[in-house]
Amino acid sequence: MTADSLARALEARRCGAGWNSLCPAHKDKNPSLSICEKNGKILVHCHAGCSQHTVIEVLRSRGLWPQTEPRQWSPADRREWRRQQRYLAQHIRSATLWRRAALALGDAILDGLKVALCDLSLPRPGVGEIAFWTDQLATWDQLDGAALVAEYLWWLKYDPRLTSGMVQAAEHRQTAERRAVEAYLRLAAGAAIL
Repeated sequence: MTADSLARALEARRCGAGWNSLCPAHKDKNPSLSICEKNGKILVHCHAGCSQHTVIEVLRSRGLWPQTEPRQWSPADRREWRRQQRYLAQHIRSATLWRRAALALGDAILDGLKVALCDLSLPRPGVGEIAFWTDQLATWDQLDGAALVAEYLWWLKYDPRLTSGMVQAAEHRQTAERRAVEAYLRLAAGAAIL
């Protein structure tokens, strides 16, 4: 399998040194999958947020990616894998809360931009601003695992106060929602007894 043959199978279009095609891992309307070959290796990247592992698994299920032999893990490989798993476990809860807040904030921004299209008293959105936020929300929504943690840590480094505040706000909201559900269930159980 070469990048060229994969590109042909996906009906990809040439783009610079590689190709762009519809991503097979999600319902793609605009080509978001980049395909290239470097040092004899085929590289795929979904710009809409699908993980490389997910893309490769879908390609493998269609017979477009070679099956791999079970890997023999060395003790060093096992230690590195455990270290990565501990690192993910350390940050995944905060990253998930951050994503929840980021999606809520992004939705509010996008709603405000759409309202500004109809309300002439508000400043008009910039060219491409609505498309940017729509794409950004789709990307954040699809992040998971290591990709989600990496995005969260980038934001934490870029703007630590905002990111920490978003995590704290999402945590408070989650606690409030859990309490509301518990109160509802208690009321429903009390009504069932009557």
